[in-house]
Amino acid sequence: MKNRIAFIGHSYHLKTRSSDFFIDLLSKYYDVEYIADDTWRNESCPNLKKIDGNYHAVIFWQMISRYYLKNLKCKNIIFVPMYDKSGNEPRSYWYHFKDLKIINFSETLGQFLENQGFNSLNIRYFPKPIQNQKPGDSKACFFWQRTNEIDWHTVKILLSKSSIDRIHIHTAVDPGFTFISPSRKDERTFHITYSSWFKTKDEYLDIVDKCEFYIAPRYHEGIGLSFLEAMARGKVIIAANRPTMNEYISNDVNGYLFDPENIKPINFHDADIVKVNSLRTIAEGYVKWLNDQDRIIDFIEASNKKNYYFIKHPFAKYETRSILRTIKTLIKYILPLGIIRLMSYLKKDKKWKKIIKESIKLFIPYGILVIIRYFKIKKKNEASV
Repeated sequence: MKNRIAFIGHSYHLKTRSSDFFIDLLSKYYDVEYIADDTWRNESCPNLKKIDGNYHAVIFWQMISRYYLKNLKCKNIIFVPMYDKSGNEPRSYWYHFKDLKIINFSETLGQFLENQGFNSLNIRYFPKPIQNQKPGDSKACFFWQRTNEIDWHTVKILLSKSSIDRIHIHTAVDPGFTFISPSRKDERTFHITYSSWFKTKDEYLDIVDKCEFYIAPRYHEGIGLSFLEAMARGKVIIAANRPTMNEYISNDVNGYLFDPENIKPINFHDADIVKVNSLRTIAEGYVKWLNDQDRIIDFIEASNKKNYYFIKHPFAKYETRSILRTIKTLIKYILPLGIIRLMSYLKKDKKWKKIIKESIKLFIPYGILVIIRYFKIKKKNEASV
């Protein structure tokens, strides 16, 4: 009989299926209970009180809260953070999860957490390369606008000096973002076609396969399943020079990277060679991913190690950014309140007039005495000379 584990994941992934590969792996060894977390759309927290000591492990995928941990009787807790959500969090955030086991799909995030004393396993996911690839149109590009970081305005600049003249845009933006439509002129120039969602994943992949180029949709990724799947299908990837894309792609070698702070047209020279290198990256990486699956299971089974970093560095949990954020909040809310109270005090019974009069009485005579004393000293010095 398989041991039972709880998997707490982002409910939106039930639609995108982006955590399926990991759940499928876990299901080979465990009885997996999926618990959807809807807090991202302001709904109530998932009920975790039912997770008792009979559960072999609890895995938090992408989303976690320190308050969740209080209700858990199972002590074998694993957190799988995503760089796009947790990559810029300060040490004061990680302090609350210092004694959890961490599985990282980003080398950048993994290195940061290892330096903070975490019991961390660093893994890179690679999909299985597609054997019978369909050749795409060398002048066609697929772009899925998921956020407003990369929209049509960005894409137009990136492709402006290329021979690409056919673009398919998938318009299903992530929650909270707005689709930016190309102009009618651009639609004609680039022969733009659209889709909003697909009934099956095969429909989506059929459109991707018709294009030679694929634009990674975000500046940062948690894993980067969309562009990795495209690489596995022989697509040439265009991506921001940010994690996790730059952990898989080297510019002009197995893909094309651009600087989000300085958007410029890309020169797609040697695209055929880049494509070959991209496929080699996936093929070699997939072999390593298959071998790493045992490491994931061993890590879940292993006992945890104590994190001594925050004991050795007790003030590390008071991150400078957090302190500054607190000061800014105090200034924002308390200082204006203090000014309002001061103005109210001065207006009452015209106290401001009384304060000015008293100041004149105190400081003007004092000033006159200072001037008189100055001239007396000066006169005395002149006489002595």
